[in-house]
Formats: sequence, structure tokens, C-alpha cells
Amino acid sequence: MTARALRIATAASVAAGLAATAIVAPAPASADGLVATRARAQAVGAEVTALEHRLAALDARRHELVVRIGAVTRRIAELDL
Repeated sequence: MTARALRIATAASVAAGLAATAIVAPAPASADGLVATRARAQAVGAEVTALEHRLAALDARRHELVVRIGAVTRRIAELDL
């Protein structure tokens, strides 16, 4: 999954959760509620950012392994000749 797709999926999930909460328990907005919601959104955003960084590191590692596998495969082919 690309970083963009991960961000879109996470945003959709958060939006769906917030929409479901609003449907189940509609309450008038309060300053405390808005602060709590903002803090939660920032926490989710931070988690998404951390996951994107982890994904980038994993993609880099995957690339390294693909390169190494290719080199070993070529070496095996040379030895088989």
C-alpha cells in the first residue's frame, strides 16, 4: 500500500468513526468537546505520519533485499555454468 493510499484509508476510517459517533450520540458541541476532538485528530495524524515513515523504511528495506536477491541469483547462475 502506498503512503498516499494509507493516508486516504486512515482518513476514511477516522471520518467513518466520527460520523458513526455523531449519528449515535448527537450532542451540542462544547469547547471541551472540540478540544478533545482536536487532540484526538492530532494524535491520529501523528500516528499516520509515524506509519508513513515506517512504510518508507520498509519499502527501502524491500528494495535492498530485491537488489541482494538479484545479485545472489546472478551469482548462482554463474556458478551453475
